[in-house]
Amino acid sequence: MAVLEQLVADRLLPRITDSGAPAWISPHLDETEPKPPQGYIVSFVRLHERGFGVPVSRFMRALCDYYGAELHNFSPNAIS
Repeated sequence: MAVLEQLVADRLLPRITDSGAPAWISPHLDETEPKPPQGYIVSFVRLHERGFGVPVSRFMRALCDYYGAELHNFSPNAIS
């Protein structure tokens, strides 16, 4: 959780202003496979450290939905 709070301090993640529907959530420590709630996507800290922004554009969300892919499937090497 401290890593995510540092991303907020570095302005790479938005502050959580709505506790009912936060912009991002951290995984549970006992999760072996990510299972985000409906409406959330999985992303990695390293992506945000290298400039990946939130919220993702509607185009990127539609692209993921169209191909049935998740954001981590679109690494630079995967696209080329």
